[in-house]
Amino acid sequence: MVAQPVFDEAGAFLGKNGIPIFGVADARSLDHKAPEGFRPSDFLPNAKTVMVMARPLPLTVFQAPRNNRVYSFYTSSFHASRPALFSRQQG
Repeated sequence: MVAQPVFDEAGAFLGKNGIPIFGVADARSLDHKAPEGFRPSDFLPNAKTVMVMARPLPLTVFQAPRNNRVYSFYTSSFHASRPALFSRQQG
């Protein structure tokens, strides 16, 4: 799994960038639970560990018209790019 210093550093980085919820999991354990097409091995067959991150969304996102929810989904992809780059730089 992920060494504690790397986990702590990732947590600090994510927290500073507005992503307060994250964790790591064994990629193989998610292969048995996720639906086909969403399993870690579907994207990276040799992955050993997966980092999962999230931001709490305000209730109004779910009460908004459908087209606004799609916008929130697409902007979340933008926010995920910074942690992905950080993860790649850390090895």
